[in-house]
Order: sequence, then structure tokens, then C-alpha cells
Amino acid sequence: MWSINSLVCRGFAHLELLLVVTLILVMIGTLLREAHTFYQASEKVQVETVLMNIRTATHSLVTERFVESDMDDLASYQGSNPLSLLPQKPVNYREEDSAEPATWFFNRQQGVLVYRLRDPGKVASVKNSKLHQLSFRFQLNYQDNNQNQQFDRAVDSVTGLRLESLNDYRWLN
Repeated sequence: MWSINSLVCRGFAHLELLLVVTLILVMIGTLLREAHTFYQASEKVQVETVLMNIRTATHSLVTERFVESDMDDLASYQGSNPLSLLPQKPVNYREEDSAEPATWFFNRQQGVLVYRLRDPGKVASVKNSKLHQLSFRFQLNYQDNNQNQQFDRAVDSVTGLRLESLNDYRWLN
């Protein structure tokens, strides 16, 4: 036979269970939202790390050529793949153009290193338009002795090499 005390206890236990399940679901929802934020931030970190590694390798190359008094050799890097300076290419590098997001590839025709964004909504150009990819290339620094706005190996002197972004971009929060 059922007593009032047993019914109250059973009802109270179900209410507690409902409350615990609700709290767990709220905590899981909060955790998933935070995990998504970290997932999006990881793309920025990954891209900026690769770019920093390329810039460091470029600086080392320029220093090496300067010490060897062979700065003119840097002209041969213009239009080449910047990732070729790294001992190991990123795991998300593809040899061919790929529509796959979050990948690097080198466009041989244009001499441009491209990164396809995983989440285009997180990066904008300075003009506030959305970008779907970031593009980079080697740019030769030189003394334009004949002032014709282009490098002439016989006349101009090489002063360095740098990685240039073809997009004025910024990461959004």
C-alpha cells in the first residue's frame, strides 16, 4: 500500500533528478560554446605560427646570403613557394589547389602561397569585406638605382627579401 510519505519522497527524487539533468545540460552547452571559441581561435594561431616560421626562415636566409656576400641570389626566390624554406611543410599543405577549407597550397601560375580559411566570417579585409583566403608571396627588397620601379639584376642591388601579404586582413573576435 502506498503512503503519502513514499509518494512525496518519490516525487521529490524525480524533481531532484530533473534538476540535476537540467544543470548538466546547461554545463554541457556552456562547455560546447567555449570549445567552439577555442576551435575558431586555433585557426588564427595555426596560420600565424606558419607565417612566423616562414618569416624566421626568410630572415635566416637573408642573413646567410649577406654573410656570404651573395645578396643577388635572393632574386631567385621571388615567385617561389615560401614554404620551401621550412624543413617540414604544415600537415594541412596540399600540392595542388584544393577547395578544402583550412588548407595551404602554392599557386604556381601566380607565385602565391594561399591559405583557404575554415571560417571566412572570422577574417576581414581592412575594407571590411569578408575574405575566403589569405595570399602571400616573396617580395624582393632592392635599391632601385635606375628608378624604373622594377628590379634589374645588372643595375639594382638587392637589400633583402620579405614575405608580403596580398590581403590587408585582420582577425575578428
